[in-house]
Amino acid sequence: MVLFIVASRLFYNGSKFINMLYVFNSQIVPVNWQLADSYTIKIKRIDVNQARQLVNQNQFISAIGHESTAKLLSMLLEIDIPVNRIQVEMVSGDIGLHFVLKKRLQEGQIIKDIQELQEIGFDLVMSEVL
Repeated sequence: MVLFIVASRLFYNGSKFINMLYVFNSQIVPVNWQLADSYTIKIKRIDVNQARQLVNQNQFISAIGHESTAKLLSMLLEIDIPVNRIQVEMVSGDIGLHFVLKKRLQEGQIIKDIQELQEIGFDLVMSEVL
């Protein structure tokens, strides 16, 4: 997978335009229903190195709404992932990087470090709105 920026537009594998890369803390793919009646979405699990490459080589918008999650993702991906509690509506050409815990946390539970995160387990998922 090769991603690079050309004239502030992102390209994926040298041929597909990426409008925007979003970082999410759920596996939900929010799309803009005002622009289309249907979407095709490609989803695949990626590893930490692939996720680091995505965020380090591309402009992205964080949609991470919780400070503790933003801090953990920043440590995991080795780049600043800011807290940014926004609503996102993806459109064709957008890419999502999704952080997904493998189990639901108890009410009020906060993961404090990478070791605890690894014990709980997580997936990193890339979605592409086609």
